[in-house]
Amino acid sequence: MCQIYKTLIAVGLILVSLCGCQQTEAPRSLEKVSDERTPRVVATPEPEAPATAGNTDADWPLFRGNPEATGVATSTLPSELAEQWKFEVGKDGGFRGSPVIVRNQSDKKPTVYIADLDGKIYSLNLATGHKNWDFQAGISIEASPAYSQGKIFIGDVDGNFYCLNEAGELVWKRELGAEIVGAANFFGEGVLVGGQDAKLHFLNQNTGKTIWEFEADDQIQCSMTVADGRAFIAGC
Repeated sequence: MCQIYKTLIAVGLILVSLCGCQQTEAPRSLEKVSDERTPRVVATPEPEAPATAGNTDADWPLFRGNPEATGVATSTLPSELAEQWKFEVGKDGGFRGSPVIVRNQSDKKPTVYIADLDGKIYSLNLATGHKNWDFQAGISIEASPAYSQGKIFIGDVDGNFYCLNEAGELVWKRELGAEIVGAANFFGEGVLVGGQDAKLHFLNQNTGKTIWEFEADDQIQCSMTVADGRAFIAGC
């Protein structure tokens, strides 16, 4: 069973360094491939950043870093780690998902996005841990957020899938009908997300409208990998 953590801690000079998102031209179509084994916005004044804020030369916008899910960071850690800041959620909260770290398109500020079991999505200043805003999505969130083209995408355990802008405002919401615990991924202008009803949804990032839908043999709890114009998923 996954452990639940109530505190997000930044260790070292910076765990992942940051730069602007790079956009590449996507292939013309995305092939659907399943594993045969079926396996309220709140803003407050921002404090000054400490002198040891660290490097900011690479993004980490997805669970495991990139569409291919390589999980490899380009930055290095200092020889001695020290706590830089700590952000703690309320008694009903706790973290099961991982944070993503990006330089926002709107203000170019390095930012951490993370969600908790109380159903809140948080935007934090990477250098200080200061809360920029929070958005109450409703029911519990176990998934990690995903970031693309200035928007944050995440699903909750009630089957709702949200798209927020960098100011913490709701852009659109889709009721997909089944628990979502895996992080989203992207291909071109589409966003991919799976649910525990075994359905993989490919939605337009800007509108939330369905591009296509694929049903696997069993429920989808994991995040998918996108590579070579294909989406790879594993069922339970």
